[in-house]
Amino acid sequence: MFGKHKEKGARLRAERLNVISTNTWTTTNKLMEAHLADPNLYKYFYTGHGRKADGGLDVSGGVVLPLNYTKYGIADMRLVACYTWTGASQWAGNVSVNGQLETWRGVITIYSGTRVVQPGSKR
Repeated sequence: MFGKHKEKGARLRAERLNVISTNTWTTTNKLMEAHLADPNLYKYFYTGHGRKADGGLDVSGGVVLPLNYTKYGIADMRLVACYTWTGASQWAGNVSVNGQLETWRGVITIYSGTRVVQPGSKR
């Protein structure tokens, strides 16, 4: 994590949450899928590259597709990556109906990209 993301990690730790931070070179699709399937997962924050074709997350070793990974709906999922809105309806299946999903429409630059926040759909 860097910059604002380090601050976000510190805030989450202050909420007494266990924050697991991985870097670009150690984050693989299998590792992310394992994190998402953890039954103790409460919040998930990803910043990186997204895929235009399907709204998936582009990481080392492959792609994390917008599928249902969580056993229980989590409280908060933030996918700060280009085109994640494309897969928002599938990503929402990981988030509780009382929770929030954040995705991004289009390419994220300092001039473009639209943040979209919606409720989850997992009951």
